[in-house]
Parts: sequence; C-alpha cells; structure tokens
Amino acid sequence: MGKLVVRIALMGALLGGCAVTQEYPQHSRAAAIHEDLGQHSDDELIASHPNLMSRKGGVLEVRGQSFSDQGDCQAGDCARYRADSVWKGEYVGIVVGYYEEGDYYLVDRNDHIPTGSRPIPSPSGKRFFTGHHDDRRWSPYQGASVWEWEPHPRRLRIVDTDLVAFDRFVGWRGDKCVEFTGARGYNVEVRPSQTFWLAEQYGDWQLLEERPAICSDDES
Repeated sequence: MGKLVVRIALMGALLGGCAVTQEYPQHSRAAAIHEDLGQHSDDELIASHPNLMSRKGGVLEVRGQSFSDQGDCQAGDCARYRADSVWKGEYVGIVVGYYEEGDYYLVDRNDHIPTGSRPIPSPSGKRFFTGHHDDRRWSPYQGASVWEWEPHPRRLRIVDTDLVAFDRFVGWRGDKCVEFTGARGYNVEVRPSQTFWLAEQYGDWQLLEERPAICSDDES
C-alpha cells in the first residue's frame, strides 16, 4: 500500500491542567503511526497510576480491559497501543497506531470510546474538541468534532470530511466556540485551507465561515 498522510490533533500541544499527559510527537505525517509510538514508552505514566493500568509486554491493561499489540508492522498489518493521559473522571486516554491509520480511545470501567484524536479541552473543561483527517478516508472518525465530558463523553456536533476536510486546530474562543482551519470538500492538500468556527447558537452547534459575536478574541 502506498504512503498515507495522516494529520491528527492528538499529536498537538500539551494540554495542561486537565490531563496527566505523555509526550508523543506533535505531528505524524508518515504512513505508519506505529513508528512514532515505537519510539515512546508509557512506562512512567503506568507506574504513576497502578490502580488504573498496567503493562505486560505487548498487552496494555486499562481498567479491566486488555489492548494487545498485534501483527507485523513491517508487513503492513499491525496495531499498537500506548497509554497517553489520565483525564477527568479517571478516563484513560490511549493512542492507537495502525499501519496506515491512527485512533484515540477514552477508556472507563465499562467501555472504550473512539474519538479519533486526543481531546483538546475547552476553558471550563466541560467540553473538548477533536480533529482528524486522512487522505484515504479509512477512519470513521474523520472531521472536526465538539464533545461534552459529562455524564460521559458524548459528541455534540461533527463536521465530517465530505463537508470540510479538517486541517488544524486554532483555539477555543470561550467555552461555546472553537476555531479551526480546513478545506471545503474532501482533500485539504488540493483545495485552499480557510478558517471555520463551530459555535453554540440557537440551541445547536453551527458551522460558520465568519466569526460570530459569541466567539471572543482570546485564545484558549
């Protein structure tokens, strides 16, 4: 299989305050995210939270669930799991690397919630943003999404890749607006990138191409 460009917000800036976070690469544009994960250990995070997680070889145990490294990455078929963060409510974040794709899980006692990328919390910490894009559209979690943390992580709005190909997270503007860049249509490498806002207005989250009054100038 050919090379794949992957742009994932989970490799973004350290979030501070809302999570105990491992330092993974800021960006991965290679076909194999597992190559980045292979250079980083989650031993320190696991050791600091023995009540939540443990590792034995290629098996990561998180809150009663097992995530086993699988396959041969050199042969183009594999999965790799690395503990990344401990979030509010003791959700454990896991970075997932496949041969030509990546994902992010929020794991609690009963389930794991795929978000596509690492959460970027709003100023209050009540909501978070995720953004994910790949050129082959294999991931079902592509696009720009706003989520609510409580009572459990729940997506409030997704802007999928057919509408806007996610490019880059810019910042939260208060707690009811998030700014990001992307391209109308599918391929962000071909179409010009522009700025978009997702804002909570009239009882729903609206996708806007002009900054609404509810969005402050302060970056968060």
